[in-house]
Amino acid sequence: MTQKNERRLCERHPVNAPVIYTTNRKHEYYYATMYNYSSKGIYFKSTAPLKIGCNIYIKVETNSKCNTHKKMSRDYQAEVIWCKEVENSDIIHYEIGVTHDIHNHDNNNFMVSNMI
Repeated sequence: MTQKNERRLCERHPVNAPVIYTTNRKHEYYYATMYNYSSKGIYFKSTAPLKIGCNIYIKVETNSKCNTHKKMSRDYQAEVIWCKEVENSDIIHYEIGVTHDIHNHDNNNFMVSNMI
């Protein structure tokens, strides 16, 4: 089996994790599933499309590697670099790729308490 030519600069890590994102930090929140990430980006699927160049704020819930019962949360500001509608699907959804700076996250700016 031959692999496609990869243009990726960073190693991707597969994951299946819920994410919550917003474009404005205050009102409309969307639930999605993240399928992989790297030090520079995140790939997730959502039922809502996003415009290329749009800034979004993402909250990722993951299990701690030290204690699988303890949850930790990370918030990221990211920019949408691509968005594709998935065809041949019963439910319309979108594959979305965003770029982020993993070292520039802020746990205090994403108001999760308003979302639940």
